[in-house]
Amino acid sequence: PGRIEGMSWSAESGEFDVHGVEAVAGQVLEVFYPAAGRGEPDIVATGLGAVEAEELPAGGILLRAPSAGGNWSLGARLRGR
Repeated sequence: PGRIEGMSWSAESGEFDVHGVEAVAGQVLEVFYPAAGRGEPDIVATGLGAVEAEELPAGGILLRAPSAGGNWSLGARLRGR
């Protein structure tokens, strides 16, 4: 939702971060987290509602969350990192 201002991904550590601005409340953010077969990540979010994690049959995880409006961020890390 809104405009993405930055995004980073490290295949080695499994760390993913994305953040944006000007989101309209209720719009849904969908993010593909590509750490297939490495377990469900720890997720930290601001400016978003509850984050759902759906493991995809072809690998990876789809992260989905509604925007609260305004600025937002979403981070995912492999557990234990």
